[in-house]
Amino acid sequence: MSSQQDDSLRQRNRHLLNLARRARFSSAAQPAVRATKSFFEDFKKFISRGNVVDLAVGVVVGGAFSAIVTSFVNDLISPILSLIVGVQLKNYFLYLREPNEKICPADNWHSIQTPQQAQACGAVTLDVGAFIQTVINFILISLVLFVIIRTFTRIIESQKKKVDEHGVPTERECPYCLKEVPIFATKCFLCCSELPPIEESTNLDTLVNVQQ
Repeated sequence: MSSQQDDSLRQRNRHLLNLARRARFSSAAQPAVRATKSFFEDFKKFISRGNVVDLAVGVVVGGAFSAIVTSFVNDLISPILSLIVGVQLKNYFLYLREPNEKICPADNWHSIQTPQQAQACGAVTLDVGAFIQTVINFILISLVLFVIIRTFTRIIESQKKKVDEHGVPTERECPYCLKEVPIFATKCFLCCSELPPIEESTNLDTLVNVQQ
């Protein structure tokens, strides 16, 4: 009997020890679980924002547009400029240091046509043509973006309603920051200045009825 009781006691102690280890592991892992859960919740909130989706669409469209501009410069503009410099624009370069005669004999220098060939022969080059192409790409992309933003800004400003369908003003100008604020506002949301009362010439009864 004593041996059976001892075995039972050992099993019970072993079971309690395992439970204690599990509880200790669980309590130690809880901060990591909470941190992981918080991370995924924050990521879900971030990815579900509308401006994040708009940004992703803008990046994709911008990448496609950049490819179009690059093709326009490389396939249409560069050949015209190549007629001026006498070689393909991207291959136009200047020597800062001539090729190494040990790598490339001087008799073969006339066969060098590209900056890559010159650099392989130990020369140091100024890649003027590639730089000009990059500058043209930047100017064209900036110009197109400016035109697009300017056009959309004008459209938005032209569609912004200053009066409602009854001809009643819906906005007025803040006398301090000169920005448009709602007609019934008592404080400017931009400069936080207290706004003066609406002028007596404004038909307040009409405004109230329209607002209701």
